[in-house]
Amino acid sequence: MWFRLALLTLLFTWLAQGTPGTWGVLWLAVPGTVAVSLLVAWRFGRMALAVPLLLAAAMVGVGVGVKPAPFSLWFVGWIPVASAVGVWMGSREEGGGPGAGERVWMLAPFVLLATALALAPDYRPALDRAWTRAQRTALAELRREGVAEAQVSEMERTMAKQDPEVRRVLPFAMPQLLVLWMALLTAAGRGLARFLGRRLGWPTLSTAPFLRLRLPDAALAPVIAGLALALLADRVFLPAALALLVPAALGYSLQGLAVLVSLLLSRGIPPALAAILIMGLLALTTLAFLPSLALVGLTDAWLDLRKLESPGGREA
Repeated sequence: MWFRLALLTLLFTWLAQGTPGTWGVLWLAVPGTVAVSLLVAWRFGRMALAVPLLLAAAMVGVGVGVKPAPFSLWFVGWIPVASAVGVWMGSREEGGGPGAGERVWMLAPFVLLATALALAPDYRPALDRAWTRAQRTALAELRREGVAEAQVSEMERTMAKQDPEVRRVLPFAMPQLLVLWMALLTAAGRGLARFLGRRLGWPTLSTAPFLRLRLPDAALAPVIAGLALALLADRVFLPAALALLVPAALGYSLQGLAVLVSLLLSRGIPPALAAILIMGLLALTTLAFLPSLALVGLTDAWLDLRKLESPGGREA
């Protein structure tokens, strides 16, 4: 365990050094915040709610010096929100811990923050400035490492060629990328909390079987809100709509995958063969397979497909 922790810390430190601006801090700050907040909530219960509140107050002053806007506000928002997620996780550890679906739903605060970022008035111009700064930093880093000027110039021309398309796609993709990043860091934080808990002699953190993954009914709210923004609001709200819809679709895709695997196993298909079938379908029909899984997950939200009886009289 010590080896894995050291390896992950080195990896995140290396990634932090390559992340533009102050955002690199989050590679280490978010897992640490999640871990500490989870353990404090597990030990002290509701009193742990003071942790994200204190962090939010402390980070307000930090945000004054972080540019460009609106990232001065939203950069510092991730750490208090990560603390709130950790407190949520820790408060549910008693009584068996949260289920797999509830753990996915616990990422909802990150989705809300990413949506708020996409709704910020200066979102697109600030993103353009941040992208320009990232390009300049990357080229300067290449020159500092002694890369031949011809190669740097070639890289600069390639960047210039791809620049219009990147700037067009980035406002729509950035909120989803941030949520996926926070999901990864939260998982690392939970792993760190498990390690620290063992060192403290505490009970092992709960685990949740993937095959029982089922999102709570409240997870339909981002789907409804995202569809309303996409269909009824102005096109300027489309990044915010996608910030709600894409994470929700991924969550229901996981639920659909759990349903599919459960149904295959209930019919006597060996786990190895079921894995091969699913990976084959994913490789051959990626664009259709993932939306299909999300549709199965949404259907399961109403019908609970895993409780339907299979031909042999067993539950799926």
